[in-house]
Amino acid sequence: PQGEIWTDEYNQSVSLHNGARVARALLRRCGGHLLVAAANIDSQGFEQDGELLAALYGALAGEEGCENALS
Repeated sequence: PQGEIWTDEYNQSVSLHNGARVARALLRRCGGHLLVAAANIDSQGFEQDGELLAALYGALAGEEGCENALS
């Protein structure tokens, strides 16, 4: 926001909001079903720390001011 300090918390909130928006856009393009799989470790053996799964769940729950995540 204009005139405010960009904090880590605000950055994380914006990132999650944008991720949920992208997830909603992808969900609208899906057919009747969506299969989601997640792992805590990537193919290189490193721990995952992304927020995509949380954003996807948020989109499915209709968070971020969207009554129906699929509409």
